[in-house]
Amino acid sequence: MKLDIFRGLTIVTLLAYGVHGHAANLNTVYHDALLGDPTFKKAEADMLSSKAVAPQALAALLTQISGTATGDVGRTITNNVTALTTTSPNSNYTSRTTNYGIDIDQPIFDFTKLMKYFAAKATAKAAGVTFAQATQDLIRRTTNGYFNVLQKAELLKFAEAHKVSLKRQLDQAQARYKVGLNTIKDVYEAKAKYYMADAQKISDQNELADSKEQLRQITGKTYKHLWSVKPGFVLKPPTPAKIDQWTQWSETQNLTLKADQLKTLAAQRTIKQNFGGHLPTLDLNAGYDRTKQRYNNNGETGDTSASTVGLSLNLPIFEGGGVTADVHQAEAVYQSTAEQQNIDHRAVIAATRQDYLGVQSKVSQVQADKRAITASRSALKTAEAEFKVGTATMLDVLTQQSNLFRSQSDYSQDFLGYIQSLIALQEDVGQLSPDVVARLNGWLVSPSK
Repeated sequence: MKLDIFRGLTIVTLLAYGVHGHAANLNTVYHDALLGDPTFKKAEADMLSSKAVAPQALAALLTQISGTATGDVGRTITNNVTALTTTSPNSNYTSRTTNYGIDIDQPIFDFTKLMKYFAAKATAKAAGVTFAQATQDLIRRTTNGYFNVLQKAELLKFAEAHKVSLKRQLDQAQARYKVGLNTIKDVYEAKAKYYMADAQKISDQNELADSKEQLRQITGKTYKHLWSVKPGFVLKPPTPAKIDQWTQWSETQNLTLKADQLKTLAAQRTIKQNFGGHLPTLDLNAGYDRTKQRYNNNGETGDTSASTVGLSLNLPIFEGGGVTADVHQAEAVYQSTAEQQNIDHRAVIAATRQDYLGVQSKVSQVQADKRAITASRSALKTAEAEFKVGTATMLDVLTQQSNLFRSQSDYSQDFLGYIQSLIALQEDVGQLSPDVVARLNGWLVSPSK
């Protein structure tokens, strides 16, 4: 599948970050997340643990060889025994005995062990897919966290500019009031707007600090400066512009659904594994044993050996109902797993359609926001000019100033929403990879440039 959603995409400046110290770009932050995110490390450890079940189950089907070796030394002392007619002399001898052997067992037919191995293989594959999903989750969290910092910094920049503008309006209102050109109402209105802007700035400062802390939780590092987004952009909707095509891709490529399919397969094989408790097992057994003995008093030795080869058939007759209960339990687990697969399938389809529509709507919203910013600037200039000649009030100017700030904030928020929907859509269809991170990084430019 070839996705062209990022091609030809350039972006307007989303942030004017401080040009001080070393600035990190998205590639750097993602690399730090790979090394420092505990959630990702846990997912990796879980994957390695789950993959170990397959070779463990396979080992039970392979030849089992064990060896034994023993050795002992014995000493026997017999004292004189006097009978009525005979006298036994003292006797003293030492014996040395060594024994070693080897046993070989090879399962020929064991349905339970075979199904356990097949179930373990499916579980191991599901673990690999789940880890790939964790990689996508890391990319999504890192990317969203990075652009969230940029967006919060942009909002702070707008808030600071808004406060400066309102302070200028307040100073002007106070000066005009002193010379009798304004009423006290105009001064109070300007003060109210100014203090509201000051409160908004404080709130935005806090939100920026929170967003940086959220990014630090992922990477374990704090970034003083981040690369900002390149100026100039043309947002593009998803390509192809067919929602059903994206839905079809998600049904076949979404990693959650792939993992669910493998988990359901493993649960199905576990039913057969437990049913195997009703079936006989057949094993091939072979062994070799050798024993050597030596007595030092007369030099006598003994050497015996034995070899065995045979078949062992085990036929279960009655297990107290335990095997039947195990089968019923496995069937219930399978039913639960299958229903979870249905739940996830519906959720993925809904998310894909929502994210597709989200990208499309955000393209239109960002374009509308740009037009709103242009119109708000023109309206503010007009209100300021009319205020100077007395055809507009101070409230009119303050209202237009607030409208401009709101339009800029809406633009910043909608632009972030576009990125979030874009990333989510890529994850829905199983295409969120480090290549996407590299493409997104191409949108960025160092603050020093």
